Amino acid sequence: MVEPEGQLESPNEKSEISELKECIQNSPEAIEEEFARTENDWLSCFSSRIISVETWLQNKEIERVLAEKNDEVKLKLEALKDQVLVLRREYFTKDKQVPQDTKQELLDQLSGLLEE
Repeated sequence: MVEPEGQLESPNEKSEISELKECIQNSPEAIEEEFARTENDWLSCFSSRIISVETWLQNKEIERVLAEKNDEVKLKLEALKDQVLVLRREYFTKDKQVPQDTKQELLDQLSGLLEE
C-alpha cells in the first residue's frame, strides 16, 4: 500500500526532526556549558546554537517534512539573529552579562521556532 505523501514520516525523517528538536531543547544547557568552558560571551554561545539550528534547517529531509512551515521557521530565526545583533551592541564581552530575563526571552524564542 502506498501512503499519501507527507502523511507518515520515515524513521530517518522522524529521527532527523527529533534531533533538531533535541538540539533546540538542549540549548540552555549547551549554552551554559560553552559559556563556562570558553572565553565567549553569552550571546556568542547563544549564536552557536542558532548556527546549529540553521544547519539542521538546511537538511533536505527536514525542509520536506516542515514543508510550508520551513519559510516561517527561517523567518523567525532571522528575526532572532537580528535581535542578537542589537543586543551585542551592549553585551559584547563576557564581563557584560545579558540580564536573565533577556536570556530567557531569547531561549523561549528559540524553543518556539517549530511551534505553530
